[in-house]
Amino acid sequence: MKEKKWNVLSNHGRILVCLARYPEITIQSLAYKTDLSIRAVQNLINDLEASRYLSRTRIGRCNYYQIDYEKPLRHSLERKAKVGVVLRALGIEMQNDRST
Repeated sequence: MKEKKWNVLSNHGRILVCLARYPEITIQSLAYKTDLSIRAVQNLINDLEASRYLSRTRIGRCNYYQIDYEKPLRHSLERKAKVGVVLRALGIEMQNDRST
């Protein structure tokens, strides 16, 4: 039987992981690293920004993304965990960490 492909993290989670590692990454590179389309990445970033999980600052011609590590996860089963704690548990060293 063929093994089903699935991921533990949602697409939103993968975007957060990637942006935590590479806050100055381009949308095109982000799409490549996350195996998503450019349009999907743009929509996911817009979702995360609208929900205040991240903010984006324009520096010259590039965007710089900053994650709010104090923001709790959204699902009722996960609300006690903060984004920063989850990202650190995944072994991510956050460059713009405000939660310490």
